[in-house]
Amino acid sequence: TYTRFFALWRALKTIRQARTRKRQFSGGVQGRWAERMVFRNILTGWIVMACATLAASPVCADPLHDAPAGPLGSAHVAPIVLDDAYLPTVPASLNEQIIRIPADASGSITLETTIYKPDGPGPFPMIVFNHGKIHGDPRMQERSDPLPLAREFVRRGYVVVAPNRRGFAGSGGTYEQDGCDVARNGLGQAADVAATVNFMSKMPYVDATHIVVSGTSHGGLATIAYGLEAASGVRALINFSGGLRQDSCTDWQGNLTQAFGDYAEKTRVPSLWLYGDNDSIWPSALIG
Repeated sequence: TYTRFFALWRALKTIRQARTRKRQFSGGVQGRWAERMVFRNILTGWIVMACATLAASPVCADPLHDAPAGPLGSAHVAPIVLDDAYLPTVPASLNEQIIRIPADASGSITLETTIYKPDGPGPFPMIVFNHGKIHGDPRMQERSDPLPLAREFVRRGYVVVAPNRRGFAGSGGTYEQDGCDVARNGLGQAADVAATVNFMSKMPYVDATHIVVSGTSHGGLATIAYGLEAASGVRALINFSGGLRQDSCTDWQGNLTQAFGDYAEKTRVPSLWLYGDNDSIWPSALIG
């Protein structure tokens, strides 16, 4: 857990520094200030959310196994002080709503989606959180309800949207495994992410020009795949331990590596990838 958290902290610090050097906002001093504030909020909120996610996550790509500590395990890091005393308190309910989002043009298939939002009319920046996949029937999976993430981002003025993709939990449709073609699987999952972003961007309380798409495990795969055709208002992708374990497929890790490589080569959206030394999907021997 410590090594994963340090990897997260170091990567977030790096991306923040890089983004202040390479700006995509316009508007001189005001634009630079806005960019720093957006990514400061992403940075701090994601660190807090990660603490809770690392402690217990019911939808990881695969349970972590004990592994020898890598270079991150011997690192010494000063305590991180989260300067969040200035943030407002939020309702315990986080103004939670459960809605149905059309997954296709006909509207015959809908996605069970949980929304959390700050008080007030907005418009607010939005972060979409894509869940992982447990072993077994995805319909038996519980509704995506990422309260730790939602609480911290709502405190920072974000709308948080957590869709269940087709075939998961209470969503309609059927989960499509696509055999051993993990790249195609990721693109199929990304279609539901796109449907969510497109639908929510039309809500009057959402600032459609400031969107972050994130995901863990299988949701991380979907997030990076979505980057190939991301909406223009998507400013960043966050991939937390993304992957999909397919032990019955020949060279499944090679397939997964190729899929992520293909996605990354084609996307133009800045992305942050967060992994740890003891990741069971990406062992050090695979990435070394």
